[in-house]
Amino acid sequence: MLLAAVCVSAQLLGAAFGSAIGGSNIFALPLGIGLGWMCARGERMWPGLLVGSFVGELVAQATDPSIADSNWSGIALAAMSLSVSGVLAALASVMLARRLLTWPLTLLRPREIVLFVVLVIPSGALLATVLDAAGQQWIAASTSNWYWEDRVSECMSMVLGSLVCVPMVLVCFGQPREVWRRRRMMALVLPVLALGVMWGAVEVSNRLGKVEAAEFRAKAVKILAGLELDFAGHLLLAEELTAFFASSTLVERDEFESFSRPLLVRIPSVQAVSWEPCIEGSARVSFEDAAVAEGIAGFRFTELSATKQRMAVTMRADYFPVWFIVPLLGNQSAIGYDLGSEPTRRAAIDAARATGKLTATAPIRLVQANNNLGVLLFAPIFSKETKAFAGCVSVVTNATAVGGRTNELFAAQQMHFTIIDQEAPSADALLFTSSAAVVAPADRARHLRLTHDIEFGGRRWRADVSTTDAYAATTQPWMFFVRHALFAVLLACVVATHLFTSGREMLVEAVVNERSTMLRESAQRFRQLVDAAPTALIAVSQSGVIVMANARTLSLLGYTLDQLLGQSPDMLLAPSEGAPAASSISLLDLREYNDSRSREVVCHSAMGARVWLEVRHSSVVSDEHHLLVLALLEVSRSASVEATSGHLQS
Repeated sequence: MLLAAVCVSAQLLGAAFGSAIGGSNIFALPLGIGLGWMCARGERMWPGLLVGSFVGELVAQATDPSIADSNWSGIALAAMSLSVSGVLAALASVMLARRLLTWPLTLLRPREIVLFVVLVIPSGALLATVLDAAGQQWIAASTSNWYWEDRVSECMSMVLGSLVCVPMVLVCFGQPREVWRRRRMMALVLPVLALGVMWGAVEVSNRLGKVEAAEFRAKAVKILAGLELDFAGHLLLAEELTAFFASSTLVERDEFESFSRPLLVRIPSVQAVSWEPCIEGSARVSFEDAAVAEGIAGFRFTELSATKQRMAVTMRADYFPVWFIVPLLGNQSAIGYDLGSEPTRRAAIDAARATGKLTATAPIRLVQANNNLGVLLFAPIFSKETKAFAGCVSVVTNATAVGGRTNELFAAQQMHFTIIDQEAPSADALLFTSSAAVVAPADRARHLRLTHDIEFGGRRWRADVSTTDAYAATTQPWMFFVRHALFAVLLACVVATHLFTSGREMLVEAVVNERSTMLRESAQRFRQLVDAAPTALIAVSQSGVIVMANARTLSLLGYTLDQLLGQSPDMLLAPSEGAPAASSISLLDLREYNDSRSREVVCHSAMGARVWLEVRHSSVVSDEHHLLVLALLEVSRSASVEATSGHLQS
């Protein structure tokens, strides 16, 4: 239960951190916690990992507002796939560690540390990623779009989470306790380092994101500038037509065509230009008859019925029929159509009449051009003599054609493109959108967006540009991969360095303790050997003082051990022989001889009695000591000296 609770908390913590840095979870913690727990307590802990991962994933999804309306049965299946894959990967990693490393896991030797950090942890993360991908493909329950870079990011997140969690869990629960307890500093260092990695992830993401956003913006703005220039040409065309009517008393059909056609060649994005005179209701019939007499057979003012069929107009105060239109080819169906019969067109005409300025309609369906979306730009024309409103010149913009040409440029850059009229009702605001689907809210974090306002004929349009999946696939994956890889290498180096340093200290300490124990045992055996010797023995250091005396020496001369230690062996000589002024005899002179020669001396006991002794010497050499061992034999017992000396030499 403890493992399950820890996994749930870790899952929520990772999701919270991922949301804080823009939706990318840097540390996938449950796999690392489960792997560490199994390394510490054995494979029997797998049910806790399974329950904790499953519940944690469900809770994390339930608290994510972007999937509030998602299929919860599918989310549950996806969570189960992730949990099962994590458990299987953790079990496989533990079995691999048992096969390659010392068990229980101590990670003292460099080879084991490298294998654990470079092989065991990454292999578990890779296996969990592959199993999760296969499981979600099998159950077809993925609740969001998955991309290969997401899988790479998921694998790297598991590696990072394992590098943080496995050492911490082993410090808390690993066996043997004396080994992992001495590494408790990692339990403090790794969380701090993880927070540093989080901060670094935010900084790296922001910096790389700014670079990518700047590149995206430069490309999008360049194309949008061409689009704005195109629309500016439409405005200029309307102003030139206005000036043409203002400079003419009466404009005939052929004059209108002669003036307009070169302008249309210069601005090919215009569908057509037309002249719509303002005809009072009482003059409609006479105008229609004059048109028929002019040679336009069957000319009538028309409007659209409720079923979008052309029909004769109803009675109104005034009409705005399409009278001249250039080019005529492809736009014949517009001749005679009363623009004042449709509310959107009528509203723009009235606005142009009232303001005297160029006025554009909201998005409409053109009666020509296969009923495509478009916009009419009206330029009001006033009579030179009476200043009365004479009608409108209109510039027909086929939004589908204009947007299509612009979209080709955006598609080449792997971008979506949409134009909406911000002043029109939302149901009728769309002017153009690319054929690709609009980016879903759950995936917007993966895409870059740019909005740009365009003023046209008194209306405010918004161009919305966003990157496609293909654009994200060519620019963003390496950012996530490099970021995760750098952090994984950093964490691996820190963890391996700490494990290696602490392991080396413990190995050196173990060797030192082993050698110290062997030295103590050797010294104890030597002491027991010396004490058991039947011959009086004294060990003299290089500095010329007594460092050891056996029990036979003490019983022979009557001194205590404390009285002898640290004294010169010459203190044992009788006063007549030990005084420097009287004699040059010194037991220390025996150090200068490499043979086994002996010397007979007169010593005095602690009680002052004289003792005649034969002194023989032997050198004991070790790495740290060079001792002179003196054998003191009573003259009457000199026969046993050979055996004692041989024994000491061995």
